[in-house]
Amino acid sequence: MKDKKIVELIELEQSKRWEYLKRYYEVTSKFYDIKDEVVSDEEIDECIKNFKKKPSPKIRKEIKLNEWNFILDEKNEGMRDEYYSPLVFF
Repeated sequence: MKDKKIVELIELEQSKRWEYLKRYYEVTSKFYDIKDEVVSDEEIDECIKNFKKKPSPKIRKEIKLNEWNFILDEKNEGMRDEYYSPLVFF
């Protein structure tokens, strides 16, 4: 058997990735006998209006950002340098 190069899906160019995913869906949907069901926006809206409304929270807290500074993290060093820490002052 020839050695075949394994290529990760994420490494493929977008058109090839989309082609693979469409083919994968075709094959698996036939195998699992999947039937696509499409619903209209009206049907979705009808279902949503029957959802229970989320109650407002009883206690609301406001956190003032008095000592907050924005630091542009161009080199993605923020986690290592603990930019999130209140002990770091620039």
